[in-house]
Amino acid sequence: MKKRVLAFAAAMVMLLGGCGKSSKYGDTFDFTMPASPTEFNLKAVYASSENENGSAGFDYNGRTYVMYGELDGELTSSDVGACLGYVVQDGVKVEAIRIFALASDSDMNFLVSADSEGVMEKPLFYRAADTADSDITIPSFIKDLGQDYWK
Repeated sequence: MKKRVLAFAAAMVMLLGGCGKSSKYGDTFDFTMPASPTEFNLKAVYASSENENGSAGFDYNGRTYVMYGELDGELTSSDVGACLGYVVQDGVKVEAIRIFALASDSDMNFLVSADSEGVMEKPLFYRAADTADSDITIPSFIKDLGQDYWK
């Protein structure tokens, strides 16, 4: 099951994982890598021990982030914060897929992935797992993918 979840995560990163400067998102993302980039190791995350349907996620700054949604509407450069690092899938560094903070999300409840090579269609948003039962503001440009984790 874990391999299926990670395969799904890889597919989602490849299909939804980002945008590039050559895409319709223009200069929305500053893909400049930080001096000490974080490696975001994708893993399967489960809502409970009874739940067999895991979702893709990673750990960052003591929190677990779980795949949550995709872009719905417009995303501007003022919505996107700094590049934090890149994705690692099954031990392979995928430096083209970068992870960013959201500029207006000071609590860092969401992070967004984007493709620096401009191959992908839409940014993919990850939500902090500790917000699952919380009433947080979900930015209007994020569309919930309906992942089992968040049900």
